[in-house]
Amino acid sequence: MKKSAIFTTLLLLIHFVGTSIAAESTLFDEIFVRNTVSPFAAIRTFRAVSGPATVNFISTGISSASVSINDTEVFGPSEFNQKVGKIEKLVTLSEGQNSLLVVLRGGIGGTVRIQIHMPVEIMLALGSRHLKML
Repeated sequence: MKKSAIFTTLLLLIHFVGTSIAAESTLFDEIFVRNTVSPFAAIRTFRAVSGPATVNFISTGISSASVSINDTEVFGPSEFNQKVGKIEKLVTLSEGQNSLLVVLRGGIGGTVRIQIHMPVEIMLALGSRHLKML
């Protein structure tokens, strides 16, 4: 009963305040550093509810890279050069475990920060059982 009241209150709060505040939950946030001569590759996993999410790619000194989520390329090598600082895209995540593959090429010492955000109202709309999962 208490959980239900809290959940209802949160939904009402988002309904009335949501038009001026876009709350997001960070599902993934990591900085990758290219420190080898050969291309750097990393695989990570993160949990999510099924639905839309925003992926931010913030680069310093990376001229070529690729980023895939659940075996689907989100960012490809043609989207990068030394002047590209930030790219943002909308993706659809799967329920439960999601995989992220990051491959960095270009100069040694370049960094990339990958952030994945999902709107809180999507998570709330899917029910309180999903909040325990995250």
